[in-house]
Amino acid sequence: MDSKKIAVLLFGMCLIVPALSMETAAAVKVSPGELDHFVLKIPDRATAGENFIIRLEARDAYENIIVDYNRLGSIIRLTTSGKGKISPDLISPSDFFEGVAQIMATYDKAEAITITATEEATKKAVSGKIVISPGPVDHFFLTAPSQITAGQKFQLKIEALDMYENRVVDYNLKHTGVEISTLLISGEKGRLYPATVPASNFSDGIAVVELVYEKTGSIILSVVDAVEKAGGKTTPIQVLPGEAKRFVILLPDRLTAGKPFTAQIKVYDAFDNLVTNYDKVGKGVNVNPQGQGKISPEEVPASSFVNGIATVNFTYTRAEVINPVVTEKTIKEIKVPEKEIKPPVVEEKPKEKPKVEEKKPKAKEEKPKKEEKPKKETKPPAAEEKPKEETKPVLVEEKIETKPVEEKPKEKPAAVADSKAEARNCYDRAVKNIGQRKYKEAKEELERCLSLDPENSEARRLLDRVNIILRLESGK
Repeated sequence: MDSKKIAVLLFGMCLIVPALSMETAAAVKVSPGELDHFVLKIPDRATAGENFIIRLEARDAYENIIVDYNRLGSIIRLTTSGKGKISPDLISPSDFFEGVAQIMATYDKAEAITITATEEATKKAVSGKIVISPGPVDHFFLTAPSQITAGQKFQLKIEALDMYENRVVDYNLKHTGVEISTLLISGEKGRLYPATVPASNFSDGIAVVELVYEKTGSIILSVVDAVEKAGGKTTPIQVLPGEAKRFVILLPDRLTAGKPFTAQIKVYDAFDNLVTNYDKVGKGVNVNPQGQGKISPEEVPASSFVNGIATVNFTYTRAEVINPVVTEKTIKEIKVPEKEIKPPVVEEKPKEKPKVEEKKPKAKEEKPKKEEKPKKETKPPAAEEKPKEETKPVLVEEKIETKPVEEKPKEKPAAVADSKAEARNCYDRAVKNIGQRKYKEAKEELERCLSLDPENSEARRLLDRVNIILRLESGK
């Protein structure tokens, strides 16, 4: 046992003695190699106009960070694949600390882009992808027609935008909606409906809404966010009057039979707007004095109206109380049957006749010599009567135009005439109710009018508008 311990001790001493005889080497610092590439770190998403961090690292071929890049490096330029502007667009070597630069950057367009950092000296580059989202709503861009008609629907397009003109595609998720109002430039203040648009109507930052405005003039539409200060306005919109629905005649207090007097006729649409363009779109009016005398003129053409008012000199022949009624003319189109048009189109025969007439003089000179030729040449005169038939279509057209007008009233039973008159009364009462904004009563009168006179197209169009108004009011 002792010999073994002695052997181990001697072996340990052999190992220690050489180690004590070796000298200790000095520490050596290994520096990174030359620039081989950059490493770019950016977030996946950012908001337009708001800061995000760009981290750029300078590395050698062995992924060592070049800690003295601030002394050895050169300018690095930032570029993007998008349409917006990145700021800043240059990174200086002095921005690097221990081989790493961290820059606060902004981008102004909402889009998916690729950011590229390129060293100008070596053209070494690195890229990264990021999605830029729109910022908070800043204002609205509105699109509307330059002209609308009172009482008729028109479309307003509303776009929610941030301060960099990016569409706020998630407006429906972050907001409650907008309020719409009118700024009056000229004319009478009217009702606009609907006056609000909920955020749920927006899709990808856009809402298209149908509006109705009742009064003529010039207006500007204004849209404001229900909570935020964001707003927008349209360009001026001209509001034109609707179709003529009501006529009013203004007479002097006293009239003398047979002496001229001046009266005014005013034409209004369903919303009590003067139809200022009646001279261009109207048909003219008939004046019925509702008396036993005769009023002259009985008709007033549309061209006599100026800004919806016609000033006319009338005379009336009988001393009595009158209550004139003004109604718009109705234009009746009478179509000529095709069968009656076809016969006159015989143009070939008349063209041949002049050639025969040229031979007539020769035939007359030869009459003493040959008596048979004149007999044969007497046939053209019989043919000459055919051109006279060309005037018959004109006469036939006149008959066709007059016969239906004269005969049809005779064939109509008295009950039909009474129903037509009652239908007209219902229509007039409906127009009066609309003027007083009694739309339900107007609807009942128009439905009765159509039951009496189903072919009354004016009553049907007016009923459609009243139904639209009632639906809009019930939807509030």
